[in-house]
Order: sequence, then structure tokens, then C-alpha cells
Amino acid sequence: MAYARDGDRFRAVRIPRVLGNDGVHAVVQAPALRPGMDVVTRGTVALKALLPAPAGAPAGGSAQ
Repeated sequence: MAYARDGDRFRAVRIPRVLGNDGVHAVVQAPALRPGMDVVTRGTVALKALLPAPAGAPAGGSAQ
């Protein structure tokens, strides 16, 4: 899972295919991503805390 910048927010993006990874850089294939997009792959715990809860999730709880 990665998070792509969408305006002033980030949205979760599923990465269905990793084509290569050298431990620092990864080449992925994901229809929702385009060259030049700002993408977060580390420190996502902090981003997840900022995302709104999914519809139907209990208030104050965490949905997974």
C-alpha cells in the first residue's frame, strides 16, 4: 500500500505489482499512479492517523 497526494490530502493506493526493488527505490505498476506524482511509502502510520475513517466505522475505533 502507498499513499498518493491528492490536492492537499493523501489517498490510499493499492500497489498490485512490484516490478523491482533495490531496498531504496521500487518500480511498481499501479493504474492509480502516474509519473511525477508525490507518493509516500514510509511513515504511513502517521498518514493513516490523519485519514478519515471509512463509512460505517465506529467512532473512535480503528477500521482495518
